Amino acid sequence: MVGQNPFEAVMTMFQDVPLVNIDSQDINVKVPSLTSDDIKKYQTYLSGRVVKNAKIVEDWTAMLSNMLGLCSSIEVNEAQEIVNILTQAEIDLQNQKNIEGKQLLISSIQK
Repeated sequence: MVGQNPFEAVMTMFQDVPLVNIDSQDINVKVPSLTSDDIKKYQTYLSGRVVKNAKIVEDWTAMLSNMLGLCSSIEVNEAQEIVNILTQAEIDLQNQKNIEGKQLLISSIQK
C-alpha cells in the first residue's frame, strides 16, 4: 500500500460501502372497478341532463323570442314610461316596507 495513490485508497474504501440503500416493498393499490350498473346509472343521468338542458334551451329561446317581439312592438318612449312606472312601484314598495318596519319597531318599544 505504500506508494499507492491516495485517491485509489479512498476509492477502494468506498467500494465496500453502498452509497445508496434501496429497499423494495410491495404496495397494495385499490382501483375501483366500474360495473355495468354504474355505467347504466351514468347513462341514465346523462340522458336526464340532455332532456333537462334541451328544456332550458327551449325556455330561453321562447323567452328571447317574446322579448324580441315585445321590443319590436313598443316605441322607445313607451318602454321608458314602463321602466319609470316599474321603478316608482319598486320605490313605493320599499317605502312601504320601511314604514311597516318602523311601525313594528315603535309597537315593540311601546309594549
